[in-house]
Amino acid sequence: MYCSYDKSVVGSVIWVPNKSGVRYELENCVPPKEMVGWFNNTSEQDIKNIASKMAHDAIVQHQK
Repeated sequence: MYCSYDKSVVGSVIWVPNKSGVRYELENCVPPKEMVGWFNNTSEQDIKNIASKMAHDAIVQHQK
């Protein structure tokens, strides 16, 4: 979850794989092995940095 300083923008960062055809697996609560592998092989700090950038970009986009 994220929210702008003035709370005018609130949302959440979601993770979805780019590979087509995996949506069905996600809709059935089965994370695809590629997604699990990415989380297992990516440092916690890198994941936090990516999520923070996504949230920041969403807030900036909303304020345009």
